[in-house]
Amino acid sequence: MLASRRCVPWCAVAVLFWLAGSVTAARPRDVGALAVAQTDFPRFKTYTWVSTGSAQEGQATPAQIQQALDAELAAKGLTKTDGRPDLLVECRTEVRKQQFSVATGSNMGMGVGGGVRYAPTTSSATETLKLYVYDAATNQLVWQRTATNAVTQNATPQKRQDDIEKLVMKLLKHFPRRTDAP
Repeated sequence: MLASRRCVPWCAVAVLFWLAGSVTAARPRDVGALAVAQTDFPRFKTYTWVSTGSAQEGQATPAQIQQALDAELAAKGLTKTDGRPDLLVECRTEVRKQQFSVATGSNMGMGVGGGVRYAPTTSSATETLKLYVYDAATNQLVWQRTATNAVTQNATPQKRQDDIEKLVMKLLKHFPRRTDAP
């Protein structure tokens, strides 16, 4: 009976460390891309923005995201227009914050002074960009992709901009390039 009581705190600490490791291992990941198979992408030359939503605390502004997306779409051979576009582009953003505690301590004995001594709370955040591209003539979805990246806490503005550009490059990595594009 006494041995099982001593095992319970150690097992609890082991489980907390395992959970903390799985939460903090938020590596950049791609959820996937969807392109409609019959879409003739080379015929698309221009695009315009539908909407990008509003920024949450700790999140990039829609203008920062649009600027990075505009540069990548231009590299793919598309031109932004205010006139009659071939494509409608919509980008949605989401920041998800998580908090977790990891209990540590060396005194796991019974009685006075026993138990877990220290349980700091740590937080992490991930940012998700969801890009939807529609054929302006038919309003049909022709391409979509979602990409997620860990948000660097207390990042400098330059570091934040670099993170946005990397995420956008990952987001548009598999977007079809125009064949006559440079």
